[in-house]
Amino acid sequence: MAAFFYLLSAGKISDPSLIKREDRPLFLGATAVFIFLATITSFFLGLDLYFRVHILFSIFIITLFLITMFFKMSGHVFLNIFFIFILNYLSGWNLGWLFLVVPFVAYARLRLKAHTPAEVLAGAAVGIGEAYFLHEFIKLV
Repeated sequence: MAAFFYLLSAGKISDPSLIKREDRPLFLGATAVFIFLATITSFFLGLDLYFRVHILFSIFIITLFLITMFFKMSGHVFLNIFFIFILNYLSGWNLGWLFLVVPFVAYARLRLKAHTPAEVLAGAAVGIGEAYFLHEFIKLV
């Protein structure tokens, strides 16, 4: 949050909602640095679940940063699907009802004219794809 408010007050971000794709890379890059530092800290604390969650956050923010360099997609939909998938896996798929939140988030992003339908669908596809990839191939979750 400190990085966000600094970038906003310094004029590096033109809009607090980060609707412009050009405003996102600097913020996401700064966020990635802070999350990476938190990940290193969690590793040295020796708490396995805490470290794995930080790794997930790191992968999430780096993916969002890299995609945002070339294409604007809905980070809100990406975040919701990605972490709902992770929470469901960790809870033994007892929280499936959380997926009911995703259409409301997608609708809100469209209604606010923050994203096009393609950008919302891209966020959903990347969220599902990355969560599946991390679960099936890397066994991080």
